[in-house]
Amino acid sequence: MNPISLTLGFNPAPNTKSLIDGSVRPKGVELRVQTRFSEGFDNVGARHRKIIPPPCTREHAIELLEKGELDAALEPYQTLSSNPRLRLIFPDYRKVEEEFFRRTGAFPINHLLVLREHIAEAHPWIVESLLTAFREAEALAERYRNEEEKKEAAWERKVMGEEFSYSLKKGCARRSLATLIEYQIQQGILDQRPDIESLFFPQALDL
Repeated sequence: MNPISLTLGFNPAPNTKSLIDGSVRPKGVELRVQTRFSEGFDNVGARHRKIIPPPCTREHAIELLEKGELDAALEPYQTLSSNPRLRLIFPDYRKVEEEFFRRTGAFPINHLLVLREHIAEAHPWIVESLLTAFREAEALAERYRNEEEKKEAAWERKVMGEEFSYSLKKGCARRSLATLIEYQIQQGILDQRPDIESLFFPQALDL
């Protein structure tokens, strides 16, 4: 397998790099990601780091991509596909995303809320309160989405076969975390495989 070296136009967190790398390896591609960093920026787990001036904005990243100064960019904008100078790495990206879910059962998690232990110890009620607030917000989200966002959410429900659940007991959240951990073990970012339950406050596990 000949590795492909790409300079990507974004500063990813370690989990973003792990998911990208883990997603393409089954297709026979090994990525050595040379990400653009600001001087002194420390990105844990980036073993192939190259210090060069970063894009100042998303628009700047697209400009650099058009000039050939970037090989690729992680950008969520559908309008970019109409740019004659750019093309999607995966033209049928919906099929690729669906295949990824069917193969792993994982739905990539974008964000996690971290709470300091001393706060939870001093105010035990706050864990349940925060989790309830997020679940209520998710239930109300549909009324605030535009038509494009509603289509995106409907497609996600179709692929997963259910709504995303803030729970380790049902849905794909546990599989998503397990997949991310497995990728980071393979890539040398984690030395040991943590127990998933140990990452959460005990009172959250039964909610």
